[in-house]
Amino acid sequence: MQSAKVVVIGSSYSSAAVFDSLEKLLTKVRQPIDLILIAERPYYFIKSLFSQFIANNCSLNSLCFSFRNILLLRPGVSFLQSEVVDININEKIVKTSSGFINYDYLILAPELDRDDFGEIFSDIDCFRINTLLDVISLKKQINECVDKASRENNIDLKNKLLTFSVIGAGKNGIETALSIYDFVFNLTKKQYPDLKLSQIKINLIDEKNVIPFQKDPFYNAKIFYILNKKKINLCLNSKVTRIDADRLILNNKDELYTSTIIFSGNYKYSSLINNLPLKKDDNHLGCVDLYSKADGLENVFIIGESSKCLDLNESNSHSLHFFYKQADTCANNLIARINNNILKPLRNIDELDFLSLGMNNSLTEIKGVYLDSIFVWFLYRLVNIRSVIGWKNKIKAFLGFLLCVFGLSDDETIYLHEISKQKKRIVMK
Repeated sequence: MQSAKVVVIGSSYSSAAVFDSLEKLLTKVRQPIDLILIAERPYYFIKSLFSQFIANNCSLNSLCFSFRNILLLRPGVSFLQSEVVDININEKIVKTSSGFINYDYLILAPELDRDDFGEIFSDIDCFRINTLLDVISLKKQINECVDKASRENNIDLKNKLLTFSVIGAGKNGIETALSIYDFVFNLTKKQYPDLKLSQIKINLIDEKNVIPFQKDPFYNAKIFYILNKKKINLCLNSKVTRIDADRLILNNKDELYTSTIIFSGNYKYSSLINNLPLKKDDNHLGCVDLYSKADGLENVFIIGESSKCLDLNESNSHSLHFFYKQADTCANNLIARINNNILKPLRNIDELDFLSLGMNNSLTEIKGVYLDSIFVWFLYRLVNIRSVIGWKNKIKAFLGFLLCVFGLSDDETIYLHEISKQKKRIVMK
């Protein structure tokens, strides 16, 4: 019997989850199946922990994991680190930088990597937090600004160096602003005692008049309380009309001088999905049915952030729990499709929605009750550890959590050097 060839594409958490589920299912099916995962880098990361990493409240061991630690040593299962150049849906061929690969079934789980940030952001060096390199580079920038401020005699320049501006007061913006404050606060307190903590200024800028959360009044009140407690300058109803290297113009009149500008908006779509002849929604996400099959195609599945099921009441963002369940459902449906069995639909999943409030604090809703404390933060971190793919990676994540609890951290300069080399190789290609 000829082997069915299944190709999974993506460097995301979802690609790792579906690859892991398919590996486990291979022991339960009789017909031979060849499985290959194609990713442009050897690791995936947990984006929801980026703000925790900024605050030194999470080590790299807790958010960055190797794809190879998922692999089982068995025939027909392999991992290829390569860039996907093109996919011919009609002829079932994937063109990579390493050559051509045929497939019978295809699972697309790429990360989001594109967005229209608008002309105002196009020529300015704003920090955007979408990859691990972005986060490490931002921390490096903040560290350099604080170091320069400690040696600066001009009070205006010192204040500007200690001012950081986050554009966008959504969930990511709030988490980023609070984490930056905690990072700078602890950095100043431990290494630069000559600097006054009152000189630290974090601007959180948004066009809207209110924090965009449709929650219980306690939920929003708690957010405003924490922002005020950490002296975050909340600029609502403030549209950024111009950006210079060290200055923001709001509503064409107000000036904010700053050393660092961070754009907190997420990337919205995948360039790979957008360039394929697939049905997409208005946001360029691949449309799928309840079985995760691409609209109009029986052998192509799309999962993760790049997919959109119009038959589900999906929220704007999902937890790792949802993506894991989605990947597991997709894997079972693919095997069922090969065996001509009945497919099972993905259903709405009850999720714990956490909001990071900086160091050692999180906010969540549990059955209509809103809680925030260090215990909620512990729960938040343990839920993330439980969602990690592969037992080796789970152990690594748990050890990373213990490092954080006991106040130990990674040497980020080594990681920055290695990741920078990888980025240069990609750019050269």
